[in-house]
Amino acid sequence: LHSPAATAISGTSRTWAAMSYLSFLVFAPLFLKRNDDFVLGHARQGLLLFVGWIFLLVVGAVPVIGPFIAALGTLFVAVMSILGIAYALRGDGWKMPILGEPAEEMTI
Repeated sequence: LHSPAATAISGTSRTWAAMSYLSFLVFAPLFLKRNDDFVLGHARQGLLLFVGWIFLLVVGAVPVIGPFIAALGTLFVAVMSILGIAYALRGDGWKMPILGEPAEEMTI
C-alpha cells in the first residue's frame, strides 16, 4: 500500500532517493539534494550501507572467519539496498532494520 504522502513525492525526488542505495552514488544526493527531506532520509541510510560495505571489504581480509562474515554482511547490504530502492521509488519513507535509527540521528 502507498502512503497518502507518497503521492506528494515527485518522481525526481524518488529517483534521487533510489540512487542513495547505489554504492558510491550516495554522494550525489547527499550533496545535490540536501534540502529535500525525503531524499536526505534515504541518503543517510544509503551512506551507512556504503560505509558498512567498505568495512566488510576490510573484514573479508581476516583469515578463516572474515570471508564468512563479509559474505553475510554483503548479503544484508544487498537486500537492504534493494528494499531501499523499492521504497524510494514508491515514494515511501523507510526505516531500515539495524541502521535506520543511527541514520535518523546522523547530522549531515
